[in-house]
Amino acid sequence: MTQNTDKSWTQTSTFSKKVITDFIFQLSPSFFPDPQSPTLESAIRLPLLKDSDAAISARLAETRFDDLALHYRAVIDLAEQYGIAYPTYFYHFWQRLVFAFDTQTIEFITYDCWDQMRPLFQWFHQAAEGEVFIDSAQSWEISIARVGPNFHFRVIDQASDARAAPVACAGSDLLTELTALEDRVQRTINALVSRFGRDYWTSLQLDP
Repeated sequence: MTQNTDKSWTQTSTFSKKVITDFIFQLSPSFFPDPQSPTLESAIRLPLLKDSDAAISARLAETRFDDLALHYRAVIDLAEQYGIAYPTYFYHFWQRLVFAFDTQTIEFITYDCWDQMRPLFQWFHQAAEGEVFIDSAQSWEISIARVGPNFHFRVIDQASDARAAPVACAGSDLLTELTALEDRVQRTINALVSRFGRDYWTSLQLDP
């Protein structure tokens, strides 16, 4: 949500020369035939999940598309085999938006699917001078401010003793990154929908 709020914290931001944005397909290592009683004994190992494959980024998804599709095919087939309704296993399709700066990485934990992220992308492209975007989930909160040519970011996590300093980056660099990311993500989702005939990735509601 957008607010007119205190921006004094932006005065302490550390400027980052680097800003890399990415979209992560989060891959669960196992499928549980009985979601009400998930046990290690009943877990079915899903394909691809080596330690390094707990996620595949949109940057890698196009070159590893067949691997990604193989993983999702196993999830869908197992859900059909065991008669599990989509709301019970939709977490297998969760995604994460990530921004990497020189000194820290921010994961937007408030978003689980592409549709939830789009309003933030729109805000970045339209943000006016001095405008602040705030989002929160439980003890986690992010504030983003447009100040001059830069975007400033502050994350507060009451559940953690660590306190990352606010960070800023050049607005032009960030917008270039986001434009490329939007195109990359949409191409990958379109390809997945074409492969499976249904859209499991855009929203948390499965299309008919």
